[in-house]
Amino acid sequence: MGNQTFLPDFISLGLSDFKDICILISLLTLPIYVVTLARNRIIFILIASASHLQTPMYFFLGNFSVLDIVTSCISTSHCFSSIFPGKRLILYLSCIAQVFVFYWLATTMGLMLGLMSFKRYVAISYRLFYTTIISIQFCVQMALFSWAFNFVYSSFIALSITFLSYVYIFKTILRIRLKDGRVKAFSTCSSHLTVVFIFYGTAFFNYFHPNTEEFPVGRLVSAVYTLLTPFLNPLIYSLRNNELKGAVRRALPRLTCRP
Repeated sequence: MGNQTFLPDFISLGLSDFKDICILISLLTLPIYVVTLARNRIIFILIASASHLQTPMYFFLGNFSVLDIVTSCISTSHCFSSIFPGKRLILYLSCIAQVFVFYWLATTMGLMLGLMSFKRYVAISYRLFYTTIISIQFCVQMALFSWAFNFVYSSFIALSITFLSYVYIFKTILRIRLKDGRVKAFSTCSSHLTVVFIFYGTAFFNYFHPNTEEFPVGRLVSAVYTLLTPFLNPLIYSLRNNELKGAVRRALPRLTCRP
């Protein structure tokens, strides 16, 4: 007999260690999943169809909506099945494909956060040249680069872009003499900073938390990240955005009435 390569299957533990609250987790996961898909779908359709939302900021928000939808579909679908004892088996190739796509999406999101940080740096430091530097064509090119070539550049580079952009942003803000001006400039970054802290905070905690066999903290944090981050992102970005909230209120009746 010739040499044969055996590809083993895996048993995905997921959140099965939390036996007492598995049903509660599934009941909470389903509405979060549905709301995440609906909310990001509405935002993406609005940005793609409304002419007054064809700006760099909303262009990146549209990309974030696509990332959140795909991430939720990949992670949550298996999260449901891993709750039940007979559904925890995952094929080797399926596992590799899921890890590959999830890492690709996470790296793309990191680069998107870095590009949005750079955009905010230009908006605060070079306001007169903002529309010249950050054009729609520039955003499209950078978005295509992030989606297509993110494996060439590591997550460390994406984090470095974000970190350096905010270093220069804070330096620019501190040079503003008027207190109201500093507060207004910083408030424009609050939503993006919140998303950055959630994205990198959960990732760092997942890598550096102490390992304990009694309580699988890493898996719980991973579940929180994959479920809650796509759920919270559109809420965070639209919370202080009156233009987007107004567009959602005007378009929601039309979207819900579609057959």
